[in-house]
Amino acid sequence: GTACLGAALMLRFGIAVSYNKWEGLMRTSFLRENENVLGVTFAIAILALIAPFYRRGGRRPGTYYLVFSAVAGLILALAIAGTGSRGATIALAVGVMALALFAKGRRLRLVGFVVALFFAGLTAYSIATTDTMRERLQRTLETGSSAGRGEIFEVSVDMVLERPNTGWGPVNHVYEVGKRVGAVRRDTHNTAMWVLTETGLVGGLWFLLGLGWCVASGWRARDRLHGPVPLAMVLVYVVSGFGGTEHNRKLFWIVMGFALAARALGKAAESTDDVRAAARTIRRAAPRS
Repeated sequence: GTACLGAALMLRFGIAVSYNKWEGLMRTSFLRENENVLGVTFAIAILALIAPFYRRGGRRPGTYYLVFSAVAGLILALAIAGTGSRGATIALAVGVMALALFAKGRRLRLVGFVVALFFAGLTAYSIATTDTMRERLQRTLETGSSAGRGEIFEVSVDMVLERPNTGWGPVNHVYEVGKRVGAVRRDTHNTAMWVLTETGLVGGLWFLLGLGWCVASGWRARDRLHGPVPLAMVLVYVVSGFGGTEHNRKLFWIVMGFALAARALGKAAESTDDVRAAARTIRRAAPRS
């Protein structure tokens, strides 16, 4: 979270910033990273910064950390708006709502709703003060503009139907998509379509089953050490995957591993508690000398 905060601050001060003009609008990025990928990364960073408030057991974050996370959240939200990534904005909204809706316990639910309202305000403010994001959302609402994703999705579906079993092969599939939409190469802008056009059902089915397993692990880990945070992070990538392809980034797999580990950690804690409880019972039952 703090590393992304540093990158967001550098963007605010114009350090290592890059610009990409798309559909007449200027989008900002850091070190020439893809704007959509950067936006989703910042969304994960926001969830990481507020994760300590959902930690079950141990010391709660103090006032200083509360102020720090609020300021950091504002900076990161403005950075997301600067990228112009609509998918990242929607994914962040879903992740924050997951914290509010799926937390276990009255206190964590209350914290979740407060956080959700706070970041809803931050997101609205960042959109209102950033011309690029405001214009892109307005175009989407008024004209249904999706940067050509509709045509790309239709082409991807046709490709899957043509070669459903093994797909078109790595790298070759993006050139095939590009050829069909009048470009040299084109991203499918959809995680499921990327995997299915690349490897067909042979690889795509296992990927989607694994992704479902990660979602289920995050769901089952809601009452564990990290609360609903692993689930919220996984959902950010699930939602962003409808309009982007972040599965080939390291952070995607770190988040998936985090969800699986959070569930496994819960099982280990349960086993440890059972052993300790059994030991206490044996000590109480043992005759005193």
